[in-house]
Amino acid sequence: MEQHFWKRTGPRRLAFTGVLLVAGALVFASKANADHDRDDESCQHGFTDASIRGRYAFSVQGELNSAPAAAIGFLIIDGRGHITSAERTLNVGGTIFQQTFMCSYHVDADGTGTTDCTIDDGTREVTDFVVVGQGNEILFLPKPLPDSPSFVLFGSAKRK
Repeated sequence: MEQHFWKRTGPRRLAFTGVLLVAGALVFASKANADHDRDDESCQHGFTDASIRGRYAFSVQGELNSAPAAAIGFLIIDGRGHITSAERTLNVGGTIFQQTFMCSYHVDADGTGTTDCTIDDGTREVTDFVVVGQGNEILFLPKPLPDSPSFVLFGSAKRK
């Protein structure tokens, strides 16, 4: 029997909105820090999809359907708008899921960006991110989609 962790269990809109606002503030603060950390060359030319490439290890933590959730894994980013290989181990309320996924991404000149991923079970995930420093770290915040469960997740990826 296949397990699905994307089932709705009833929204907690007020708490969800409050935590999402805090997470949004963290991304905003991180973006300001990323702008400060850029070297002179990236300030003159801006960020591009090529600003992130290579192998990154990542972790995510938060809540999914009111259950504690965490994940660790790796990403291989090609520097041309694609995450060509990715794997994660996801723990939702004590239930473990092994998942693979592939994504497209775009980095804006200010170092912010968006991914659009397809998980091996066909689930779609969209994430906003900010590139920190010279692409050695990425902070990200998954975005809710229609029909997605309630969640509050925040993660970071570091180049290996």
